[in-house]
Amino acid sequence: MSGGPRRRLFRLFDRPPSARDAVEIEISHHIEERARALMEEDGLSREQALEEAARRFGDLRGLRRRMEAGENRTRRTHRRGELVGQTLADLRFATRGLRRSPGLAAVVILTLTLGIGLNTAIFSVVKGVLLDPLPYPDADRLVWGVGSFSGNAQAAVSPPDYLDYRAGSTSFEYLGGRRGVGSYALTGFEQPEVVRGQQVTAEFFEALGGAPVLGRTFARADEEQVSRIVVLDHAFWQTRYGGNPDALGRTLTLDDESYEIVGVMPPGFQLFSPADFWLPIPMYTEGNLIRRFHNLRLVGKLRDGVSLEEAQAELDVIAARLEREYPESNTTWRLAITPLRDVFFGGVRPLLLTLWGAVGLVLLIVCANIANLLLARGAGRRSEIAVRAALGAGRGRIVRLLFAETFALAAIGCVAGIGLAAVTLRGFRAIDPGTLPRMDAVSMDGPVLAFGVAVALVTGILFGLLPALSAARLDLNQTIKTGGRGASGSGRVRGALVVAEVAMSFVLLIGAGLLLKTFASLAAVDPGFESRGALAGHLALPSARYETSEDRLRFFDRADEMLGAIPGVEGVAFGSILPLSGRGNDTYIGVPGRFELGSDQQLNAQFRFVSEDYFAVMEIPIEQGRTFGPEHREGGAGAVVIDRAFADLAFADEDPVGRQIAIDLGDPVVVEVIGVAGAVNGFTLAAGTPPHVYLPHRQFASDASVVIRTAVDPTSILPLVGPAIAEIDPLQPVRSLSTYREVVDRGFAQPRFQALLLGLFAAVALVLAVVGVYGVLSYQVAQRSREVGIRIALGARRFDVIRDVVRGGLTLTLAGLAIGALAAFGLTRFMSSLLFGVSATDAQTFAIVGALLAATSFLASYLPARRAAAVDATATLRQE
Repeated sequence: MSGGPRRRLFRLFDRPPSARDAVEIEISHHIEERARALMEEDGLSREQALEEAARRFGDLRGLRRRMEAGENRTRRTHRRGELVGQTLADLRFATRGLRRSPGLAAVVILTLTLGIGLNTAIFSVVKGVLLDPLPYPDADRLVWGVGSFSGNAQAAVSPPDYLDYRAGSTSFEYLGGRRGVGSYALTGFEQPEVVRGQQVTAEFFEALGGAPVLGRTFARADEEQVSRIVVLDHAFWQTRYGGNPDALGRTLTLDDESYEIVGVMPPGFQLFSPADFWLPIPMYTEGNLIRRFHNLRLVGKLRDGVSLEEAQAELDVIAARLEREYPESNTTWRLAITPLRDVFFGGVRPLLLTLWGAVGLVLLIVCANIANLLLARGAGRRSEIAVRAALGAGRGRIVRLLFAETFALAAIGCVAGIGLAAVTLRGFRAIDPGTLPRMDAVSMDGPVLAFGVAVALVTGILFGLLPALSAARLDLNQTIKTGGRGASGSGRVRGALVVAEVAMSFVLLIGAGLLLKTFASLAAVDPGFESRGALAGHLALPSARYETSEDRLRFFDRADEMLGAIPGVEGVAFGSILPLSGRGNDTYIGVPGRFELGSDQQLNAQFRFVSEDYFAVMEIPIEQGRTFGPEHREGGAGAVVIDRAFADLAFADEDPVGRQIAIDLGDPVVVEVIGVAGAVNGFTLAAGTPPHVYLPHRQFASDASVVIRTAVDPTSILPLVGPAIAEIDPLQPVRSLSTYREVVDRGFAQPRFQALLLGLFAAVALVLAVVGVYGVLSYQVAQRSREVGIRIALGARRFDVIRDVVRGGLTLTLAGLAIGALAAFGLTRFMSSLLFGVSATDAQTFAIVGALLAATSFLASYLPARRAAAVDATATLRQE
């Protein structure tokens, strides 16, 4: 042993025991016992034995560190055990306290359940719809392509332009095209029925990364001819063929044409509107080679490393070349691309973010309300807390006790809230009119449950923080001196919480009011026709059975006769596309001498083929001239009826009747305007009245929708339409048959859904705000009962007492309204895309909501005021 440690060792034994600390005493005992054994066994002297014992025990300093570390571990273990024991004791005490205040506990738990449940339910929808990745490989590289010309950024693309973009671009790994989902008559099974099919290009499947589970998809060779092949959706394959692989190679009869089944897609492979099967587009047939006819939407997959901006720049170069080569069809045309995710969710993102923000405000109101309740309860426990402090409880101990109560409430509210979220999610699905995509994939999965628990934890901290801080700042001497009856310093805090509640409730009520007004504005829109008392359906005649226009006209004549013979039917009419069906078909139109066809000034309008009785059956007024007659049947004079929107656009203040216009129907067709009809909403109620031109259906005998005007309830006629058509052709189903009122009501579905949800959240917020005002004033009345009693004893009128209390409540309310109005002016601007017929800063809505909140706050203030005025002054003074 070296000199230093040896000197320290003997210095240790030279000191008296009283001068040694506990660790040194323990070390010396070990060394002395070992040295004594060495002296007896080996006959060593005391010095030699101590030196050898110390060497064997190791360095003195290291031994001391080890012993101190063990002692610290023991101390920490003891402290942890003590902390756990205290926490469990706090939780038991909190539980007993809540049982002694069941009313308060029930209100807090119910309020928490609402806040946590609504937030968790909306988060599950936001996560499933917006946050989860798209169900395609490399979804971040997928883009959506639409035509853009003359300010119209949502036009389709012509097939020849698509082929040029696909051939000339190097930015895309794949670039596919699709047309809208159409209906087909499926035969060959037990009975004819309508199924949904979609025409797509060869690279449609590759762009979306869809590998078939059976067979193949389309190749470019399938585009070069009319290929009678079909790829099935997985669910259709399971339903029709029981998932049998032998379905491959069989034929499917669609509109009397046989198609060979060449492939089956995996489950869930869809893009936007679901289809039962896919057909290849014959890109080089005569109808698909006209550049002026735009009917494709594109979906592409960018090459790895290519940015959206780089791809768009390349497409712009190709568009400029096409404009030079084909100026008559491609002037100002561009192909604009955007991330596919934005197209998927761009329409619903404002709605979901608005709803999420709304339930977030509800949660903050919940926290403010519960904090108010617990502050009031804490004011009643001031004596108890003061006694605890006097007996030695520190601030940390008191705060921990109060937080134990809040977290006990939060835990119960969490469990109940997650249960409410599951129920709310089921209700959400039930009332969703199809507005939200991917709702079938929304579920209460692990991340959603974790979110619910996190909300409960944060909520517990938020609403428990103020009561805990208020208790920690308690003046012990003053509280004991006054017996816990002194004025609480939390009064201003509680008032501030009420102001915040009113402000947030005002914002929510403004949002709900704007959506309700949007719904009312849509309901007040005159669609330009009468939907009540009418049925609508679609008749698509297969060309294999109806090869000529004469065949089709004979069918429509018989359909008119058979449907008109149904008792209660007043009229039958046919039109290629009906108003508010969501479909459209537009073309270029020229007005000689003013808007030349093929020039930059040519007009664009929706065109329809309609029967002679169409305007009468639809109850669309003829404002000028007349409608079609027998002279305008096949082979007759070329005539057109325009609507008021087109007349104002093309002829301004001039009389259009008798004027000629040129319509591009592949080749220009010059027709005479014989009448002007009222404008109608072509697509949706919110989309306005695009210009329309109407041509005689019999001159262009095409597929048509049928409208049936009835003198009785149209639902009683509904089951008779199909059999009437079956008498003409047993293989011809009536597609999309419904009352016309149902067609119109679908236009109200989304605004009704929005207004219902936000209105529900706003109603919850209003109730919570009123409860907050009532709670604060009730507490203040209870605290000021002595003051009120003295005032009444000194001659104050009870009216004065009521006025003072109500004034206090209205002061808080007006402060909240002022702050809420400022917040609403800023926040409601984010809702602009959800509104129709109303401004985001509509003064009337602001005034009505402000008056509603003021009125409810007045009632919430009046009840405590009456109780204050009823104080017995004599009894109050006697208690003093």
